[in-house]
Amino acid sequence: MANNKIINSINEISAVSEETVANVEEADALTSENLNEANFVKELVSELICVSEKMDKYQ
Repeated sequence: MANNKIINSINEISAVSEETVANVEEADALTSENLNEANFVKELVSELICVSEKMDKYQ
């Protein structure tokens, strides 16, 4: 009886651990995606700054 409770507890801990790992992996993927998007936005802002500077020269 006690062994069954221990086994059930271990199984529950294992399931929670697997879910935690999955959540961390998902968070890592989202972080990478956010970094990629942030770098893309950075490039766009740089281009806008260049265009703005060129426009200032012609005004």
